[in-house]
Amino acid sequence: MESATDCSQSSPASCPPSGSQSDAASPPETAALSASVGNNATQHSPHPPPPPPPPPPLPSTLEPQQDASRVQDSKFNRTQNSIVGPPPPPPPPPPPLPNFSGCPPPPPPPLPGTQNSVIGPPPPPPLPGFTGNGPPAPPPLPTGPAPLPAPPVGGWSSVYHQARKKPVTPKAPMKPLYWTRIQVQNAAAINESNNENLWEKLDEENPDNLEEFINLFSRQVVRPKRDEKSKDAKAGHKTKTVQVANILDCKRAHNVNIFVTSLRLEIAEIENAVYNFDTSVIDTETLQKIYEIYATNDELEQIKAHIKNNPDIPLGKPEQFLYDLSQIPFFADRVACIMFEIRFSETLHSIETRLNNFKLVCETLMKSKGIKDVFSIILALGNYMNGGNRDRGQADGFGLEILPKLKDVKSSVDGSVTLLHYVVKLYVDKHISMDAVLQDIHNAKLPVPEPQNLERASLVVFDDIAAELKKLYSQTQGIELKVNRVLEDCNKNDSHLEPFKSRMQRFLENAYKSIKEEEEILEICMKRFPETIAFFKWKPKSTNQADICKEFFANWLPFCSDFKDIFMKEIHKRIKADVEKAKEKVKESKSKRTPEVRKKTEPGGLKSKLKSRLNQN
Repeated sequence: MESATDCSQSSPASCPPSGSQSDAASPPETAALSASVGNNATQHSPHPPPPPPPPPPLPSTLEPQQDASRVQDSKFNRTQNSIVGPPPPPPPPPPPLPNFSGCPPPPPPPLPGTQNSVIGPPPPPPLPGFTGNGPPAPPPLPTGPAPLPAPPVGGWSSVYHQARKKPVTPKAPMKPLYWTRIQVQNAAAINESNNENLWEKLDEENPDNLEEFINLFSRQVVRPKRDEKSKDAKAGHKTKTVQVANILDCKRAHNVNIFVTSLRLEIAEIENAVYNFDTSVIDTETLQKIYEIYATNDELEQIKAHIKNNPDIPLGKPEQFLYDLSQIPFFADRVACIMFEIRFSETLHSIETRLNNFKLVCETLMKSKGIKDVFSIILALGNYMNGGNRDRGQADGFGLEILPKLKDVKSSVDGSVTLLHYVVKLYVDKHISMDAVLQDIHNAKLPVPEPQNLERASLVVFDDIAAELKKLYSQTQGIELKVNRVLEDCNKNDSHLEPFKSRMQRFLENAYKSIKEEEEILEICMKRFPETIAFFKWKPKSTNQADICKEFFANWLPFCSDFKDIFMKEIHKRIKADVEKAKEKVKESKSKRTPEVRKKTEPGGLKSKLKSRLNQN
């Protein structure tokens, strides 16, 4: 107190002026000065001073009542004001502690030497950079943790008991039925609701023979026996982190792990698909992927060696999946048989389609009456056009090379009309009945082969098809060996013999028969093609069968394509002309009819009667 008084009575130069740099002293100096003043005041005061006042508000908002309530100890305030001049700008109030809304914070522990004296905390230092133009905005008050959502009506347990029906536990694993479940309200809510539907009053009608139903639609899965040590290792892995054995290559293990994670299937479901040819849960595409990811012999040897030498260390997820697959007896052979059965039908169908189309095209070119009629028109027109020419006139036939060139011979009167147009016109005039076409458009039959059939026939190579059939026969023999190995193992263990045995034996029998039939059709095509070439007296330039085939049909394909377009346009043009003629006939018949003279009827209504009476008066 004495030092404070001396400073107040000294010259102005010795004391820091108001608003000078001393007002913005550093926080440690301000705190030390406040602590010194507080200690002196405590020593001279008979009673403990009250707690420090809150920071003053802004000068612009200060009211007399607030000033009076804020000043509690005049002696202490006068002494402090005489030392530091005007009070420093108030800092932002400290944020309240969570869960103590409205309660002030507890006072700090007393300083050493004060014993029973209670000292309030020193005023907080001003914020750095504060110039006295008003305090900065206080920070937002911290919010507590978000409140928990209110429980639903009836408590949380009611959420899990909304279903009206009791859960059903099948006696055996059943095949899934992928429907969309509908759950109606409880009985009380149904009585209050006016909307009725089928499911509210529909009762379940269970089968009389439940065992029969289970036998028909169960998965019929035989779970493989697992080693007890591997079970213990898996159980320990669930409870605590255990180091697993990573045997596969990093990239290989990564790919297998991704596949297993995306598969989300159990080994039991894979067994069911393999043993029973059941693709309701696992389709053939997924089976093919499982077959492709199957472990190699080296990988299986390493995995089995680890299980034998280190039974306490569990396998990693990829290694465990591959090991479980290997525990299915003859898994690779069974899946190979299933996939080959599907591939065989696709390959055989492709060969059969190509050979039958080639055979049909050759027969059409040789035996079609329409081809003969078209060629007779071309021959007549060509001989007439080449009349008087020693080299080209009086021909009995013509080479097939002229067929695609007919559209290039244009009319001297109309350039849009070609010789091919005229050939089509003559053919329609002589061989197409428009009366029949008007009744049914399908009566306008195209006299030449379809262009797409000719294009497919031009791509046939006999040697390639023969090689495909030979390869298919060899693959069928390989599958037969696998089938025999599986059946031999099933006979020994007396397990999972059917339906594999009956289905694969029936497939092999049909496969050999189908291959033999296609070989016979191939021989017919190889014999029919030279006959077709000789039928038209066409001489190939090449000696290779594939080149001969392309060269021969290269003459027919553009000719038939252009002939079809012109033929259909000619048919539609004539249909339109016939329809117009029919309309003209109808108009002429209507115009020739004598118009009927209708007698004018006298009005007999009430209005006409009133008018007649008025006229009489």
